[in-house]
Amino acid sequence: MPDPPVLCATLRTDRLSHSSAENVPKTASIRAVGVANRSRPSHIRYRPCSSYQRKKPCDERGPHKRTKRLGALTPFVRWPSKAVVKQSTALEGHRTRSRLGALLQFEQDAGMNTETRTNPTLLPLEVKPLKIGPLAIDPPILQAPMAGFTNFAFRQIVRDYGGAGLQATEMVNARGFVWMDEMKAEHPDRLWGVKDEPRPLAVQIWDNDPEMLAKVGHRLAHEYQVSIVDINFGCPVRQVTQKAHSGSYLLRFPDRMGEIIERVVEACRPTPVTAKIRLGCTRDQINAIDVAQVVEAAGAAALTVHGRTAQDFFKGNADWNRIAEIKTYLKHIPLIGNGDLDSAEKVVEAFRRYDVDGVMIARACLGRPWLFQQAAAALRSEEIPPDPSIDEQRECMLRHYDLVVDRFGVEKGTLLMRKYACCYAQGKPGARHFRAHVANVSTPDEFHAIVREHFPRD
Repeated sequence: MPDPPVLCATLRTDRLSHSSAENVPKTASIRAVGVANRSRPSHIRYRPCSSYQRKKPCDERGPHKRTKRLGALTPFVRWPSKAVVKQSTALEGHRTRSRLGALLQFEQDAGMNTETRTNPTLLPLEVKPLKIGPLAIDPPILQAPMAGFTNFAFRQIVRDYGGAGLQATEMVNARGFVWMDEMKAEHPDRLWGVKDEPRPLAVQIWDNDPEMLAKVGHRLAHEYQVSIVDINFGCPVRQVTQKAHSGSYLLRFPDRMGEIIERVVEACRPTPVTAKIRLGCTRDQINAIDVAQVVEAAGAAALTVHGRTAQDFFKGNADWNRIAEIKTYLKHIPLIGNGDLDSAEKVVEAFRRYDVDGVMIARACLGRPWLFQQAAAALRSEEIPPDPSIDEQRECMLRHYDLVVDRFGVEKGTLLMRKYACCYAQGKPGARHFRAHVANVSTPDEFHAIVREHFPRD
């Protein structure tokens, strides 16, 4: 069978909203040579070529040292009004269309118009509720469990803004929980308020002993009656991995992970059990696909994947292409993607491009608890609410402080609030100056004075 048609067009790259177009010449020849974008023909991909190559037919072009790869263009491209079309070999039995006709047809198929070309969040997007066992999480946007941050006070602030389909506590050390239970001590601080908190709510646990984890999971499911028990296989922190041989350390031993999940699933039944992993321990040992299959076979109800390895910690960019690859290997359970989701637009893009069933937002929400509200609106194709004003953000932080003090007392609450206050100021002009002052506060009067005088202003 002859090769599929190769279509070319001249495209002004200053009309592209794709970030990769920044360093491309103002006019580039675009060559369609095949791509993996689900929403358009599978044989189309774009590569800008030099002006010298533009003078040659497509089938005569060769590699050129000045050629820059633009990669696969997404539906977020603002197409030009005119295109110069060249056609080469035709696919037998199929009519070839001009490049302009193909672009117009693609826009029509994708539901694009003048407004949606420049605002991808307005493109029609049908996102179904996330099914985790018997639970329907709607919207399918999860708040990540983060040690030292996602306590009762923070969860209340997020709940006030709305938009998070599922919230999670800080991760709980199963061994420490059991020890406290045996010593008749108070249960971990990280579970304070959980029994009376609105549902759905997930609690994440970690350890490497199947029996220990099963015992704690049983208590959480039947005494605390949490909605989901999540097992952490992704934490890269040294204290968890090297000292306790837990978290992402266990990615080296998928069989051990399977044994843990099976025991916890049996102990928690009918409460669903989920797992969170990373791509692997190192870039040379990426085994997320194998681990995902073990997780599903062991009975987990969902899988969350962070798009970095344990070696990466939080450096570089999350690899969402690697996350998407896992989807085809899961037969029944949903896939939740995590990593670098710091805007409503990125949440929409994750659903549109990577075929995930849900997303999990982590560090980006610590100083922006309204991010879930914005992302939920974007998924409904509604106008994204703007960030609160600086005054409103300041009031939000002060309410957060009051909730922390109510739980931990004035002295401990003020010390804990130092790190939260730094998150609220992050990325704003004057944030460094504010951090330098708030890092030393120890009383409510000092805290309020520093916020009043040094918190960034409009």
